[in-house]
Amino acid sequence: MAFKKFDAREKRAKAYAKEPQITIGKGKIFLNAAAVKTIGRETEKVDILIDESNMKLAIKQAKIDDPSAFPLVKPKNYLGGSINSKNLVREIRGVDKYNQTQRYRAEWDEDNRMLIIDLNHSK
Repeated sequence: MAFKKFDAREKRAKAYAKEPQITIGKGKIFLNAAAVKTIGRETEKVDILIDESNMKLAIKQAKIDDPSAFPLVKPKNYLGGSINSKNLVREIRGVDKYNQTQRYRAEWDEDNRMLIIDLNHSK
């Protein structure tokens, strides 16, 4: 077998995807560093929009005082973020696929200032 030793001194930046991606898992939507940077690092709350007929999801910056918006959780020392909502994930994925984890590419819509995710095409 040919094993290669992993060097802990290597810069972590190499591991970060340069394109915005989201991962939908059990009760959470994870945004990678590129997705958070695209929406805006200062973003504290986001609106989630769903296009059921085309199976698309959109995430856009919301006003901080909007009670219907979701908090964008950004842990210290982590460049990405997450949206925590079991009900939201059930709505997006359905009860039968709730426990599955899938990653999607997100595209920036400059006109509407939002990330668009095509749920028909996971990575």
